[in-house]
Amino acid sequence: MDAAIRAREGSFDGVEIHSGYGGYLIAHFLSPHANRRDDEWGGPLENGIRLLKEVIKRVRRAVGEDFVVGMQLAGDEFTLGGITLDDSKVIAREIEHSCAVDYMTVKAGSHYSYNNIVPDVQHPHGVYLPLAAGIRGEMERLPHFDVGRIISPLLAESVIADGYADIVAMTRTHVADPEIMTNVKEGRMDDIRECIRCNQRVLRNSA
Repeated sequence: MDAAIRAREGSFDGVEIHSGYGGYLIAHFLSPHANRRDDEWGGPLENGIRLLKEVIKRVRRAVGEDFVVGMQLAGDEFTLGGITLDDSKVIAREIEHSCAVDYMTVKAGSHYSYNNIVPDVQHPHGVYLPLAAGIRGEMERLPHFDVGRIISPLLAESVIADGYADIVAMTRTHVADPEIMTNVKEGRMDDIRECIRCNQRVLRNSA
């Protein structure tokens, strides 16, 4: 909540609640693999969603209605006993109907399937498109991002055109070529330096 307030005071346009995937705190409450509590915060999936709902509510209260608040969600943890796509559909529907969020980013993985958190070259392009499409099909109003080896503007355009997602996130693509959108606007597609998904710079920066 304090970080969201600082973001607003620093003239950012919005914040994204991060840890609904990847084995982080909120994901631990959502995941049947990690959440073994026997109180009102554990057990059935609706109890595991409670923390996420509370975080969203407090962030929204802190920043007001005119500030963008998004969230990340694991479409699948790829972990034995973890969040599956069916679970994520339930979570997504509940958040859309009961919380004031503006969008959802569909990701994947946990600490037990770490290569899925930041998918590298072993994964196909657009690796999480089926997860994004599955959750998008449950949404009535929330736009959502797809991520995961979207390596080129042409692929990003096809993701939108084919209805997999409403918006595309291409973080490592922009790390590899910070001028990518300038190149696209100026028609210099051959000048784009594509990310090879080795994850070397990404992992060094996050260490």
